[in-house]
Amino acid sequence: TFDHAPIVAAAAMFTSLKLDVKNAESTAAEYMLAKVEAPIFVFNKIEPLPFAGSSYINQGDSLGLRVMVAAYDSNEIARIRYGIDADTLPEKWSETSGTVYLGGRNPGQHNVKGAIGVRERGDMKWKPWEYSYTVGQPTGVVALPEMRQLYWGYPNIVEGTASGFPPDRISLSGTGCRLTAMGNGKFKVTVERGIRTASIKISGRNDDGSVVNLGSHDFVCKPMPPATVYLGRTESGGTMSLQAATHQNKVRVALDPSVPLTNANYMIISGELRVNGVPGNGTVNSGGFFDDSAKRLMRQAKNKDVTIEVKYEGPDHIRHIGLLKFKVT
Repeated sequence: TFDHAPIVAAAAMFTSLKLDVKNAESTAAEYMLAKVEAPIFVFNKIEPLPFAGSSYINQGDSLGLRVMVAAYDSNEIARIRYGIDADTLPEKWSETSGTVYLGGRNPGQHNVKGAIGVRERGDMKWKPWEYSYTVGQPTGVVALPEMRQLYWGYPNIVEGTASGFPPDRISLSGTGCRLTAMGNGKFKVTVERGIRTASIKISGRNDDGSVVNLGSHDFVCKPMPPATVYLGRTESGGTMSLQAATHQNKVRVALDPSVPLTNANYMIISGELRVNGVPGNGTVNSGGFFDDSAKRLMRQAKNKDVTIEVKYEGPDHIRHIGLLKFKVT
């Protein structure tokens, strides 16, 4: 090739030979890449990546930590499509670049689904991903250990909270009482008449399904407090106009508003009505309704004292006698 060739011509031949070698390398590389069936990704960095199902553990528990290697292209910002909770269907996804910011406005369990764009052989391919997270609600509990009490027959409401456990992983169990879950960490507790003490144990469930005992609390069980007899809004010691009194056809029994028991139902069984200075008695029927004699006496009660005496029963099925005395003006 170079016999009797001038040095200038030989240099040109070397350049041509060099280009032929480069072209052969390129052709061979393209041929070998065409035979690779696995996807090809572009990356320029490799970093260790530790991750776990949770970053919070309770005392005595353990945490499973996985450490893997992540390869990525630092020159390209990832395109991400995602949706949260009700928007996890692909047609409702939003798109962003780089970082996804998850809101923590609503407490409870949340689910995120989406896809990340990855280039394979120059084409953008979307790879699905999914992530779940829990938003805790900050709570502070002020307890009164000396005033833990449950009422017979009443739907007592208790709420179990424990640091490190969301409400759906908290459970209560009782001795001497019956508990019914109401959701969001709340339970209805019922105690039968005659029970003097009850105990409620709180437990939490870990990610692996194991149960942790978080303590037990004792409660004093008592009968329901006595109720107050009302005619309209008038109670003992009050006054009522004759017009207002004659328009009332029943008496009722309820707890004083200062008692913080909102679902206590008291039932009037029977009773009688008397007007001072007017002969005869009226009858108070079941449910607190006046009979005709009671209504007649009420119409004659102008400037007189009225006494209503009833027998009633509370949620604990204990019978009481209630008295209402007021003046008609």
